[in-house]
Amino acid sequence: MKKFLAIFIFILCGFAINCKSQDTIIKNSGEKIGSQVLEVTQTEIKYKGFNNKTGLFTISKSDVTMIKYENGTKDIFNQPVLSSKISKCNICFIRDESSKKAIYKVQALIDNMLVCELPKNSYSVHSVTPGKHAVTAEYGVSKTKTLEIDLEDGKDYYFKIFYKVGAIVYTIYCVEIEKSVADPILTSLKLNSECK
Repeated sequence: MKKFLAIFIFILCGFAINCKSQDTIIKNSGEKIGSQVLEVTQTEIKYKGFNNKTGLFTISKSDVTMIKYENGTKDIFNQPVLSSKISKCNICFIRDESSKKAIYKVQALIDNMLVCELPKNSYSVHSVTPGKHAVTAEYGVSKTKTLEIDLEDGKDYYFKIFYKVGAIVYTIYCVEIEKSVADPILTSLKLNSECK
C-alpha cells in the first residue's frame, strides 16, 4: 500500500509540474498561443513556445490584441480609442417681425425632417452632428428653397426665414446670418421650447 501511495504522489507531482501556468498571446484573429513571453519591445513580442522551449519566436505587436500572463496580469494592444467627446453644433431658426403676417406657423426642417413650427417673433435652436445638412422652411403650398450647408463641430449657425411674394404663391427660404447680426434680433424674440 505504501508503495502504491508513493507512486501516486510521484505521478501527482509530475502532473503538477506539467500543468504549470503559461502566458497566452491572443492574436487579432483570435488565435491563442501558449507561450513563455521573454520580452515585449515597442514593435514586437519575443517568446518561447510553451510546448517547444528550445525555439525562440517573434511576433509583431500590431498582430496581437492581448497577452495574458501566468500571474493573471494582462497587456492589451491595438484597442480602438473611443472619443469621449460627442461632436455637436447648433442650428438656430429665426422668424422675426419682417415675416408675412398671414402665416401663423412656419415649419422649419433639417434634412427634410420637421424640427419646429415657428410662430411670428420666435426662434428655435436644434443640436445636430457636424457635416452636410439641408435647411428648409415651408408653409402650406408655398415654394421652398433648400439651403445646403456643411457644419463644423462646436459652431453655431443662424438662419433667418424670409418670404418672397409671387403672383399666385410666395416663396419661403432661409438665409444664413452671422452671430453678430442674429444676437440683437434674438433679444426681442421668444424661444420656442416646444420644438424637437
